[in-house]
Amino acid sequence: MTRADAIRSEMAEIVEEAAEPYLTLGVKAAIAKAARLLGLTTRRAEAYRWGEVRMVPGWEMEELRLRREALREQRIARLESDIAALKASRRSHNAHSSECHGEGG
Repeated sequence: MTRADAIRSEMAEIVEEAAEPYLTLGVKAAIAKAARLLGLTTRRAEAYRWGEVRMVPGWEMEELRLRREALREQRIARLESDIAALKASRRSHNAHSSECHGEGG
């Protein structure tokens, strides 16, 4: 695999990663959403995804890498928030169960 092939493959992976949370909407809609998140036209995102891009400008490569990192950070924050909410719900449920079974304090 040449360096150019590796870069094109990386760009396709970035589009796929950005689209993945939206695949329940359908592939086309997910790619369109990924395009908006990555600052690309839908056609450009599709071209990356389907391996149709011949040349990746350096500025675009760097921009997509930066946006991928920002999307990852946002996803991590959402997941951490979800985990905290689940833990709080579990604590609340456990406290309620203890009270119902006379196991409290």
